[in-house]
Amino acid sequence: MKKAFTQLLVLLFTFLGCWLALSQINYLSIFKINETKTLNEQKIGDLIWEQYKKNTQLIENPKIITAVNTIKQKLFTNNHINASKIQIHVVSNDEINAFALPNGHLVLHSGLISWCNNPEELAAVMAHEIAHIEKKHIMDKMVKEMGSSVLSALINSKQGGEMLKQVMQRASSTAFDRELESEADATAVTYLFNANIDPEYLATFLMRLSATTDMSDLLVLLNTHPNSKERAGSILNQINKLHLKNKTSALDSLQWNTLTNSLKDNLSNKLATKR
Repeated sequence: MKKAFTQLLVLLFTFLGCWLALSQINYLSIFKINETKTLNEQKIGDLIWEQYKKNTQLIENPKIITAVNTIKQKLFTNNHINASKIQIHVVSNDEINAFALPNGHLVLHSGLISWCNNPEELAAVMAHEIAHIEKKHIMDKMVKEMGSSVLSALINSKQGGEMLKQVMQRASSTAFDRELESEADATAVTYLFNANIDPEYLATFLMRLSATTDMSDLLVLLNTHPNSKERAGSILNQINKLHLKNKTSALDSLQWNTLTNSLKDNLSNKLATKR
């Protein structure tokens, strides 16, 4: 009886000690930190995007934008992703590249879309970049590589100048580490599976990437997405555990042909303007 009473007292004092410790935590400060981090991400993302936009040509062709938004909507609706948080920008650039920026900016180069063999490959690349955004990988990478002091200086600077250009360059071309890339791949497979789009196209895209002999055209994408063959193998292993019954196309053949033909027209107009 005495032993049981002693154990009860120990439990009581332990509970009181934990309660007192927790009561000292300033939860308002913690929430304020999280709020500040969100605001900083918004500012940095918008600063980088505005700088990038000055040096590129946005594609505003309704046929191209409609096709991209159709894929976006399939991925977002079937994965309960808030569409207002992510903005997809299609830019006229022959480099085969796609990348995510802070504050939900997703940039697709026209060269990447043209290089895709089918709309499912395009959907796979978009799903991968959306995963980076949803998993908060972009700011984690930037803080790790550049340090919070550099990013704070960028936010507080009125002009930004060379610092902004360097941050923009790193954000659009520096690779994620293996762990973040693997997580984005695995999440993309889930997104595609939920949207009834065959996730194997993510693997086939990466396999084509690793097998191509025209390395000069693919330099940017290889820098941002290394170890393509190894990643494709991991994706196929994940897919083997899934059972996708009702496969659907990311776009129907008419929509895909309209998209690719519109990109060709955009390229022709671009070349004509240079002459």
